Amino acid sequence: MIQKYKNYLIPLLVFSALYLAGYFIFINNQYITPYNNSAKLVLHIWNFITVAFITFTLILYKKIIASKVFSKTEEEEILQLQIELMKNQLDPHFIFNALNSISFSVNTGDKKNAYHNLGVFSKLMRQSIVEMEEFYRNLEDELTFVKNYLHLEKFRFKEQFNYHIIISPQVNISALVPKMCLFCYVEAALKKGVLTKLSGGNIEIKIDKNDNEDLILSIKDDGIYRDVEKLKSNISTSTTAMKHIVNYYNKHNTNKITTEYTDIGTADNPEGSQIVITIPYGFRF
Repeated sequence: MIQKYKNYLIPLLVFSALYLAGYFIFINNQYITPYNNSAKLVLHIWNFITVAFITFTLILYKKIIASKVFSKTEEEEILQLQIELMKNQLDPHFIFNALNSISFSVNTGDKKNAYHNLGVFSKLMRQSIVEMEEFYRNLEDELTFVKNYLHLEKFRFKEQFNYHIIISPQVNISALVPKMCLFCYVEAALKKGVLTKLSGGNIEIKIDKNDNEDLILSIKDDGIYRDVEKLKSNISTSTTAMKHIVNYYNKHNTNKITTEYTDIGTADNPEGSQIVITIPYGFRF
């Protein structure tokens, strides 16, 4: 925006100065008398043009300065969000554990399984790197990322947990969603809810639409009592990153993305938790 207006700023300032100077010279001219109506009309017109030029110049200058500050702030916010996404997508602990499980399969002679899971791992890493600078992706890609993640964790933890993904036939899987909007809550449900339960548990992911055509993403687990309603978006570092991304998008949309946190059961009789994300129909990315 600065480049757009800067070429006009100096000429406007010069013209404003000339008009102002001309005005004062003109009103002090000895040939103009107080009784000359034509001269008075000319003075009023000159004065109007001068004030208009100066006002327009000041407004334009203020907009340029405001644009410069906003752009800098916006760029810093975007950069911070990109860093948060990279940290959570390329979690070094997950990478190390996944590779360690694959190498264990190789050492025990289960080469076929090791080769298959190495392929899944490479797809996950490739998707993370290729989409590193993106803040959104289509639902199909988000589901693929989540499936690959859960597959590798299932390979590592065996029968300690199970997962189910249910997609309504009415859902358009090419619809855009914030990147990691499913993954961050699935990861939290697995690590904080299911795997900390001695007997393990289940994760259920449901994708549906409501009567308003809004996209409904539900992540439900039967793990320990986590008091997610109290913790809300601070369930994990990845959910905190998701909160920032959603807030960023919500600033530019009338209908907001909402996240509902529900504890199932009580602390004495835990039955898990559920997170429901609603993405309004027509939400702009």
